[in-house]
Amino acid sequence: MNPQPFGKYTLLAHIATGGMAEVTLARTRGAGGIDQLAVIKRLIEPLAEDQRYVDMFLDEAKIAARLSHQNIVHVLELGQQDGRYFIAMEFLAGLNVSALKKKATEHLGGVPQDLTATLIAQACAGLHYAHERRLPDGRPLDVVHRDVSPQNLVITYEGLLKLVDFGIAKAAGRTTNTDAGMIKGKFAYLSPEQCRHERIDRRSDLFSLGIVMWELLTAKRLFRRRAHYASYRAILEDEIPRPSDVKDGLDAAYERIVMRALERDRQRRYATAEEMHSDLEDQLHRRAAMGVATVLTRRDVAAFLEQNLGEQIRRQRRFLEQLARGEVTGPAPVAEAYPPLDADSDPEEQAPTRMFERFNRDTAVDANPPAPVELPAPRMSEAPSNLPPTQSVTVVPAPTSGWPWVVLVAAIVLGVAVVWFVGGS
Repeated sequence: MNPQPFGKYTLLAHIATGGMAEVTLARTRGAGGIDQLAVIKRLIEPLAEDQRYVDMFLDEAKIAARLSHQNIVHVLELGQQDGRYFIAMEFLAGLNVSALKKKATEHLGGVPQDLTATLIAQACAGLHYAHERRLPDGRPLDVVHRDVSPQNLVITYEGLLKLVDFGIAKAAGRTTNTDAGMIKGKFAYLSPEQCRHERIDRRSDLFSLGIVMWELLTAKRLFRRRAHYASYRAILEDEIPRPSDVKDGLDAAYERIVMRALERDRQRRYATAEEMHSDLEDQLHRRAAMGVATVLTRRDVAAFLEQNLGEQIRRQRRFLEQLARGEVTGPAPVAEAYPPLDADSDPEEQAPTRMFERFNRDTAVDANPPAPVELPAPRMSEAPSNLPPTQSVTVVPAPTSGWPWVVLVAAIVLGVAVVWFVGGS
């Protein structure tokens, strides 16, 4: 795209478009005439006129603006230009965990386990800050991210992991509520309580982070299935393999940590992200003392990226230099750090969805639940069976003409009458 003025920003290159928003690389001139790169997130045109989506967008901005931590993407401002709201965020030169896993698996057979532990520890630090954040009057902000996934964990080339996209976060003071029957997040990274539509707390994020850690350790997918409902059932019921059953050579302590994060009973998980962070740090230092851990700090992470992704880093730097000279054509090679922030590269994993009935009306996440809703009959491939006892699905049969039922009922009544008459005689 050609540079376009956008208020005090100049839009430079399109990064990605998702189901709700588009993300664009931009430049702004700060104090002293120093240029600064930023990322502009805007609702796509049709939704920018829908007040409900506008309110959701504003909720995201308000939550993110209250969070200031090195492991959370920094929001520069919420603004309005040409009748559309936008969120300006810091530009992150790097890649998300999904891209890192893919590249490391291709070239190294997987992400080294100590690098995994270091990155997950950084994610824990950002989550704990968000979970503990309070409003100015001292009340808890009560943030639960609800969409912790590889696409929403971005690693800068300086070795710093940052949590992005609080678009569906639960928090005190939101204008919008979760609709009854809606499950928010990516299916393969939901917690059991999200699947059951129970009231969630910070421990839900830790289960999701545990899935990310398991997948980094093993270079495999944990709950990804070919259909939504199969993923949902896997999260609730399938046996969770130990990482050592999938990949050799993993430290038993890392396995213990990830399996605790993946406890379906949240009372048996880590109580806080800080507790999980401390456990990871202890094991990293233990392994360093043994002389087997080499990735402990953000500098170590940066060195690993430079060693293994040096060409990609240089390509992105060349791109930014070309931007400064106005020579850029084609897509921006920064999309790996900024996927569509409300739809990742696997659309079939996306929630929210109305595939399932709301499972526990009295424990809705943050909505005042209305009366139960009946759903159309699912296709046979989606039809649920053996539902766990806490769940229920109301199915409405597909409409048919009335006369076959009349004939059937009449035949049954006649048959009962004959049996009764014969038996009586």
